[in-house]
Amino acid sequence: MDEFWRLVLHPALRIWRRDGGLLAEANGAAKQWAAQQGLDEAAQARAWQALAPEVLAVTDARSHRWRMQGVALDFEAQVLPADEGALLLWLAPAAPAGVLHALAVGGVGVWRRAPGQRTLWSDAMYHLRGLQPEDARSPDELALQCLHPEDREQWQRIARDYVEGTGFREAHEWEFRVLWPDGSLHWLVSRGRTVFDAQGRPAYMTGINMDVTERRRAQALALENERLAQLKRTQSEFLARVSHELRTPMNAVLGFAQLMHYDRSEFLSERQRERLAHIEGAGRHLLALIDDVLDLASLEADRQQLRDEPVVLDALAREALGWVADQARAAGISLRLARPRLGGRVRADRRRLGQVLLNLLTNAIKYNRPQGWVEVDVRGSEPGWAEAASAQWALCVRDSGRGLSPEARQRLFEPFNRLGAELEGIAGTGIGLSIARQLAERMGGRIEVESEPGRGSEFRVWLPADQEDTQPAPLDELPTLIREAAPASGCRRKLLYIEDTPANLLLVRQLMALRPQFEFSSADCGRAGLAQALQQRPDVILLDMQLPDLHGSQVLRALRSTPELAHCKVIALSANAQERDIQAALALGFDDYWTKPLEMGRFLRGLDALLASAP
Repeated sequence: MDEFWRLVLHPALRIWRRDGGLLAEANGAAKQWAAQQGLDEAAQARAWQALAPEVLAVTDARSHRWRMQGVALDFEAQVLPADEGALLLWLAPAAPAGVLHALAVGGVGVWRRAPGQRTLWSDAMYHLRGLQPEDARSPDELALQCLHPEDREQWQRIARDYVEGTGFREAHEWEFRVLWPDGSLHWLVSRGRTVFDAQGRPAYMTGINMDVTERRRAQALALENERLAQLKRTQSEFLARVSHELRTPMNAVLGFAQLMHYDRSEFLSERQRERLAHIEGAGRHLLALIDDVLDLASLEADRQQLRDEPVVLDALAREALGWVADQARAAGISLRLARPRLGGRVRADRRRLGQVLLNLLTNAIKYNRPQGWVEVDVRGSEPGWAEAASAQWALCVRDSGRGLSPEARQRLFEPFNRLGAELEGIAGTGIGLSIARQLAERMGGRIEVESEPGRGSEFRVWLPADQEDTQPAPLDELPTLIREAAPASGCRRKLLYIEDTPANLLLVRQLMALRPQFEFSSADCGRAGLAQALQQRPDVILLDMQLPDLHGSQVLRALRSTPELAHCKVIALSANAQERDIQAALALGFDDYWTKPLEMGRFLRGLDALLASAP
């Protein structure tokens, strides 16, 4: 082996001793050898510096003893003239063992193959395969046995090209897998080249092996993360498209149904009103199903963290009771708080917690008995929680309904399982509780249920307390009630609606007729809308996000960059009802975001708010 390295490596190194430190520079022979091994400049620099150990003693100008990382190296040295007190040494051919050691320290194995000769491996080549250099098997045998079966064909092709004289004149690199005796899989990279003799025939191949398992794992992880990110983007785009395509026709169905119901200028018979109520009821059921399915899919596809913010339970409970007041009144159910002031402040996403509470209140109303009641309360996890801080708070919804059997409670959170309520004509989708539980768990909480047949139910949403302040909110934090329609006053305000769907345009046009304080105009595409806005200078623009020529965000940027339209309020009016769409639009600079299908009362109250805010 030593003779081989003397013939092949021809190593030589100049070591400069300066200012108490050592600088190493390889001569042409060493650089040529390193290049043949496929070592780049950075790898060469590390190898040469490792061969520049601290001089322990200098006895004369001909012989020195050097020590490197515990390995004693003896060699002859010749002192050459140098400037600035530098010591220039030339390492004799006895140093190849030091080269191999330096490479081994860096995890680099060296190999050599020649026709008709035994393949030579440095010790590191064995270690890279989980073997010991004392292994009696030949390197060729070990190379093939350790190689992953799927990589053997490529290895044999490289060997065949070498034998046939079509070897690699330039450095060649390929990555392959090896199986260790313990069964673990490792990735190695081989860098080498063929050395040709004077007649142009391949003399031998030489090169190096290095372990690249960690790099491969990092690359695989990066690819998997990119795949998941692309999958998430695709799912988000799909959900947004599905939401838009399903909610857009529902806008016309529900919008015109509401308009017909409330239009007193055209009389409907009682039978027609009954039919219209069926249309509206079926439409709302379909809309609820669309929203719940999309919400469930969004939760399963999007694992981003929800907001972590303090939520005052008293304020949220009062607001939620206002949301379901009309439904409870129509069902003959009374709503109440269990105490004048509810304690507790939790860490949660306020909007999502409101969604959970709304689902529980809606169910408590639907599955109640005639003249029943629904009560909202809070509970702390610690004794004496009413007076002291608690580690957790539960938002409780109690009802006087029919209650649940133990068997029903076990299947309560299964998606689409309505526990037989569909046979009784009670509206619902069977997804709401599954969504509520997922939301509670993602906010760091849980949902508990206590119920007995004939004695009602109590649902408790446990969430971590806001440790900074668990006391009830002051009165000024309570939500204010939304005013009903504001009285008409002053001059008419100009409103431009940019929308490409004729049915949606007709619906809004007829709704706007109920608010004569506005001067209504419309455009059916983004470019026409921009031209009309420059001409009319509207006070308000209702802008659909999905236009045939421009996206709503492009139209908004054009509007915001026009000084003449700086005063204009721009409101997105879209069937894309996902929270990410809403937040993205608001971040772009929209003044508000209204979703389709339009709720007639909410739409009119939004117009009234615009009138009230007019200067």
